[in-house]
Amino acid sequence: MKKEIIFGFAILNIALLFCSKPQEKNSFFVLDTIITLPNKYISDVNYRINSLSINDGKVYIYLPTENDSLIFFYYDIKKRFSSYLIFDLSWLTPPFEIASPTCQSFFVDSAYVYLHFFEGVLLFKRISNNTLELIFAKELVNPSDYRTYFHNYEKSWFDKQSFRIYFARNYNLLVPINDFKKTEITIFDINENKFVKTINPYFNCIEFTHFSPLELIDVGNKFIVFAQTVEYQIEIYDKNLNKLFVAQRRPNTWIPTDTSKLVALRSKYDTLYASVIIRELDDYDKPGSRIKVVRFVDDTTFAVFYTASNTNEKISNVSYFDLWTISKNGLQLNLKDIKISPPGPDENCDISNYPFYPLFNPPFFYYNEVVSIATGSSAEIMFQPGKAYKEIRKESNEYIIKNDLNPLIQLFKFKRK
Repeated sequence: MKKEIIFGFAILNIALLFCSKPQEKNSFFVLDTIITLPNKYISDVNYRINSLSINDGKVYIYLPTENDSLIFFYYDIKKRFSSYLIFDLSWLTPPFEIASPTCQSFFVDSAYVYLHFFEGVLLFKRISNNTLELIFAKELVNPSDYRTYFHNYEKSWFDKQSFRIYFARNYNLLVPINDFKKTEITIFDINENKFVKTINPYFNCIEFTHFSPLELIDVGNKFIVFAQTVEYQIEIYDKNLNKLFVAQRRPNTWIPTDTSKLVALRSKYDTLYASVIIRELDDYDKPGSRIKVVRFVDDTTFAVFYTASNTNEKISNVSYFDLWTISKNGLQLNLKDIKISPPGPDENCDISNYPFYPLFNPPFFYYNEVVSIATGSSAEIMFQPGKAYKEIRKESNEYIIKNDLNPLIQLFKFKRK
């Protein structure tokens, strides 16, 4: 049975904190709300929330559990309250073995619940407010086969309009260089119960993403985008995986990433293990630009977030973003080279300068809202209007020394100019 439980969670509804709203700076991402996710159903304090589902005006967070329940935390954006969805699955006989309850991807709305585990996918129909019905299950990999661990589908998107699932994966981890295979984007048709089309777009210097460029692929309602990382190039596909356009440009701040070390590593090693890549190709404090995240803003608009090229800006977590629109005639660049700078230590905290880190906490867009998942102390500590950020950071560090990190859901208003 489904239960909706209302609790008094730690939610900062920023607009209610002021008798008069402070004047906003010229910012595209203005803080709206911070929610400290309760640990009521989080048994593993090290669990890192890295995905969410936004539908019907609600932000859903999947919470893994070892019992026979399916649990989601959700925040209602318009009504500004939080609750849980708890479904009893004791009636369900698992159609395949699930070794870990952690989801790769998921989707929740008023009609469906979709879950993508390492081993396979489950699709439930919400018959009523109190009932789930399993309508589809597909085993994707056999967990007993060690080799499949490196060839699994890493991310997916459920499209309820077409009743298709779009998968993305890479074969590259622990594969000898001479056997290098390309990134895969594939369509699974639920009604036909089969994969209907697969493409292998070439990914240049994928090692710089540690073989996991999942934030460089996004599936929207009408289009799919696939971005390179060491060069500014984004391919746009229709929902049948036909390539339509390519977005290419050289931003004013762009400096090409030095890839010569990668060439040398490929010559030195037959197999590039993750430990070698992480150790040898860390470019965080080195000059050079890279695209790190692409995201659909709406059906026809996507954002591109890329690193600063200047070393000092990189260390200071400065990033840049562009905004593109797709039409039947091609692409239009609406915004370009927009700098996103975190506040300095002596700046006083307010909604217009609250730090937004799209490269570390990739954002999810929903109309004029942007949702970002982070970890930290608590909403009450991290947002203290009028207090210097150096004091806030000191308080946060003191809290973290004595307590576990809290998952935080941060909502920003997206101020399109």
